This record gives sequence, structure tokens and C-alpha cells, in this order.
Amino acid sequence: RTPLNALLGMAQLLDRADLGRPHSDHVKVLVEAGRGLQTLLDDVIALTQDHNGALSDKECDPVQAARAVARLLQPRAWEKSLRLSVTTGANLPHVAADPRRVRQALLKLADNGLKFTETGGVEIHAEAITCDDREFVRFAVIDTGLGVPQEVVSRLFKPFSPGDTSYARQEQGAGLGLAVVKRIVDTAGGETGFESEPGQGANFWFTLPAVRDAEQSHYPEGDRDAAPAPSGLNLLVFTGRLDTDKWLTHALEPFGNKIAFAQSAVEATARAGREEFDAIVAAAKATDMLAASPGVKAPIVALLMPGERAPVCAGAMLRWPTDPRQLYEALAEVCANRKSSRASPSGEGAVAAIDAAAFSALEKSVGVATLVEILKSYIETTEQLCGALAIASDDANWQQAARLAQDIAGSASGLGLLAMTAAARGFAAAAREGASAHVLRNDAQTIVLEHERVRKALGNLYPDLVA
Repeated sequence: RTPLNALLGMAQLLDRADLGRPHSDHVKVLVEAGRGLQTLLDDVIALTQDHNGALSDKECDPVQAARAVARLLQPRAWEKSLRLSVTTGANLPHVAADPRRVRQALLKLADNGLKFTETGGVEIHAEAITCDDREFVRFAVIDTGLGVPQEVVSRLFKPFSPGDTSYARQEQGAGLGLAVVKRIVDTAGGETGFESEPGQGANFWFTLPAVRDAEQSHYPEGDRDAAPAPSGLNLLVFTGRLDTDKWLTHALEPFGNKIAFAQSAVEATARAGREEFDAIVAAAKATDMLAASPGVKAPIVALLMPGERAPVCAGAMLRWPTDPRQLYEALAEVCANRKSSRASPSGEGAVAAIDAAAFSALEKSVGVATLVEILKSYIETTEQLCGALAIASDDANWQQAARLAQDIAGSASGLGLLAMTAAARGFAAAAREGASAHVLRNDAQTIVLEHERVRKALGNLYPDLVA
């Protein structure tokens, strides 16, 4: 395992480097192959280890185990646009098992569920049951996937039996996962099993002996693993849904968090680029646009509505509807390693309207006098376009307004005015998508205000512009 860890670690470092194609593609293949080999090696080690006595001397909270596995596999579920959920019975007892081994067994089953499910989702469930006057906790992983073909049923839970060989080749499976689960559960005094019909999904389960004491009964289900609510955060929220905004307000404001709500993508982009936020909570469809916008530094928690695909640039993601605990965990995750830096009332820390270094380079290229003439022409033209945009907005002529905004974006882009470019392009996109008149008028005003900010910044840099 040690040399493999070194090889995989170096490959992952190369994967993060800017190698360019085709070398980056080769490294990705190397990383994936290394991970597959690591999984195989871990399974072989787990299968050959002596687990006797390693489980019964310890206790595990089944709720925490199920949630830990779900958190670990959530990114893979998002990649496949699958739902991954955890459901548990109330007041579950602990089980007589090493928490690490319980998570390992549950992880194998849940990973298989995601592997062989293309639509729908996977549910991790835990409940207390009684068998022969003894109490057990039954863990189950229920998926909506392919199901188990009848011809491979007899080979399940045996080493090197991956089932249908076509899927084994597809997933690079060696058939050890279920054997590892059975070995762990048998050692702990539990049972394994499954129910499935081809094409109807599968329910793989195992049981472990319960351990209940007086202290455990005082903890209702859901409280033991609750994440503390964050406090004192400065947050930007853009969801496009009033009910979601209200829910976020109730979940966050009572703990002293300050929330700024954006009513459109343009407003969200402009505020995220100008102001300092600890985190942004945004609709999934707007996440990548926000992350790519100039000046946006805050990490983003994306809210994925049913049927939406996961964005690429989210710091954390939540399937909606969610619960406060998951929201708190996501915010804690994205804020953990980020130093908060609030913008002062004077605007200190806000993103500059212009890139002074870029204009300095232009000076050297064309000369100050020529550059000033170019900027005068830009300011005059943009003021005319902004005036026409205001008129088109008042008349609700959004087709004309979109064309004007696109012209504004083209002029600003040529001078490297990134914030102005983003605001104008965002307006044009919103107008084409049929955003409400109220939202579009606010966005048009944002463009006008951004032009004024650019004009003042250029005037400070080149006094001849206002002479």
C-alpha cells in the first residue's frame, strides 16, 4: 500500500498542474487506474485480515455511520445526477461493532448502489429490529438500479464474483466488495442478505447486534450528529425562489448571520464581485457563472433542484429540499479554511472598476494621448448606449435592450473592463431568457451604475478625460 500511495499522490499532484492536452488526459487515466488499484488492494487486505475481537469490544452509532458514508459518497451521486439520502428510525441503539468497520461495510454497499444505478437514487436506511428476543440494527442500501440477474445470485457475497461480467468490466470490479461486507458482519455476529428483481433495483442489507444503555435513550434521533449553526457570517443568496429565500432566512438569521438577497443573476454577479462575502448560496444553474465572474472570491454553496445537473465550480452542494443541519455542514465546509474579510463602509476591499495595470500597458503600447482619446470615445459611446438602454427598459422593449447591452459588453470587453462586461452580458442573457420586467429594470440600473463607477475611476487615473 505504501508505494501505491506515493504513486497515486504524485499522479494527483500532476493532475492539478497545467499540463495541457494530451498529457493531462494521460494523467487522468493514471489517477483513475491508481484509484482502482487502491480499491482492489484495500479489499484484498480487508478480506485477509483477522477481524476476530476487533468488533465486539467497541460500539458504533448507526446514525453517524450512515451519515458519514452519505457525505463521503455525495460527490459521486452528484456526478451521476442521482439522489442519495439517509433515513433512520427514531432512538436507534448503538451496535456492537468498530465504527470504522461498520462504515467500511456500509460504504461497500452504498458504493455498489451508486455504481449500478443510472436514474433515481440510493437510500441508506437504518432501523432497530428484534429477532429471537434479541435486538439488532438493520442497515439497508436500497437503489433503483439494474437489479441482480438470477444467474449470479448464488455467487454473491463470495470472493471474486462481480456478477454480470459486462458490468464488472465497465466498473473494473473484482467482486471482493460483498465478500468483505460478509466477513465483517459475520465476525460481529450479524447477518447479510438482499432482495432484488432484475430491472427493479436492489435492497442489500446486514444486521448487527444492538447495545442499548440508559445514556443512549436520552438522545432523540437526529440530535447526536447535528452540526452547530454558523454565526456571524456575511452571506450572499441568489436562488430565484421566494420560498427558498424565506427558508434560508429562518435557518440562518436567528444566529446573527447577515444575508444579502440578489434578485437576478446580474445583481448577484455585481455584488459578489464588489463586496466581501464569507460564502454565497446560489441556485445550481447560476453557480458556474458566478464562480467565473471577475472579482468573485467567496466560496459557493449550490442548491440543486430535482432534475438539475451538478455545477462544476461549487465549493459544496445540497440537494433541495434539504434540512438545516446539512446547510450548516455545507457552510462550515466552505468557510473552514477561508479568512473572513469584510468590506468597509468606504468601499475598501471592493473590486476595482478598472485594471490600472492593464491601462498602464496600453499607455506603453499606444501612448497616453492616444489612449485618452480612445477612452473619451468609449465613455461618450457607452453613455449614449446606457441612455438608450434606460429608454428601452422604460418601454419594456427587452429585445432592443438586450442588443444594447450586448453592444455595451463588446465595448467594455475590448478595454478589459471585466465587471462591466459581466453585468452587460448577464442582462442580455436574462432578457433573452424572459426574466421579469422588475428584475430586468434593476439589472439595467446596475449597468448604468457600473458605467458611472468606471467613468469616475478612469477620470481619477486620467484627469484629462474630465478637463
